[in-house]
Amino acid sequence: MSFIEPKRVPDMTKTSKTGLGNVTPVVPSKPTGKSDPTSQLNVNISVTDLYTIGIGPSSSHTVGPMRASKRFVERLGTDNHLGKTNRVLVELFGSLALTGHGHGTDIAILVGLSGARPSEIAPEDVAPLVAEIREFQKILLDGHHEIPFYEEDNLLFLKDQILPEHANGMRFSA
Repeated sequence: MSFIEPKRVPDMTKTSKTGLGNVTPVVPSKPTGKSDPTSQLNVNISVTDLYTIGIGPSSSHTVGPMRASKRFVERLGTDNHLGKTNRVLVELFGSLALTGHGHGTDIAILVGLSGARPSEIAPEDVAPLVAEIREFQKILLDGHHEIPFYEEDNLLFLKDQILPEHANGMRFSA
């Protein structure tokens, strides 16, 4: 399943042509020298800020974790650790742990560890990939390096723990 999540639409009455396309310039309303609750501040925003493309139903519980998983395995490769990796551990905290199964966080993590980006994987490719990982209990990290992957041991939902930095916390280790 794929979705497009709408975000705040800016006031486009004044736009300028830039390398980013039509964007709203940052121009505060007429300064008054005092705080004015009716004053308006326009902010630069692009179409990529308006929509998040990826598997759903919640971008904070799927697109974010998939991106984080992909970045983790990319970093393993960049640091020349991917080929030496024999185990990964993903720990989910707070809201991700509490609602992760229902929101597809587990699926997003598996797909991201496999090397897929949310905007690049076809929705019809997600279920077969996840089914294969679960059936054979192996994962091909970043599409290159196969390791054993036992979901109950390698993907932990720590429902009674919250990281202080963020309500949707996660930790990756190899």
